[in-house]
Amino acid sequence: IAGSRFGPIAGRFHFVTAVDLESEPDDPEFPLQLGSFSTLDAQSSQWSVPLGDAPFTARCHPASAAGIASGARARIVSRAGTLEVVLQHDPALRRDMLLVPKGGWLQHGRAANALVRARATDLGGGAAYYDEHVRLEPL
Repeated sequence: IAGSRFGPIAGRFHFVTAVDLESEPDDPEFPLQLGSFSTLDAQSSQWSVPLGDAPFTARCHPASAAGIASGARARIVSRAGTLEVVLQHDPALRRDMLLVPKGGWLQHGRAANALVRARATDLGGGAAYYDEHVRLEPL
């Protein structure tokens, strides 16, 4: 609106000191937090190297692998969908995380978006990409 001022109260910045976040209760059916982060090789669906036909590689701590051997094919299951992957054990990861590459094409079965429900974050109203929980299943 022309002539309107949108500024902090009293002209000063106020830092957020508390946030009331909503979170889903723990669900033993989906024990792993899904992570899919940008890398030097990928930003969204743009990759700097050819992807080929092999499924994505997913990484998790060996104790979180649901008995699936490192290098074996597995299925990631979420409330929204499934994704076939090759599982690699990584003892450096947290035991509650499962990491997959960011980007890839959904039509080729190589996109973590197939696992993420369409919903907004509780703070900021953005896409809740990092609020999805999953489980691993052997193929």
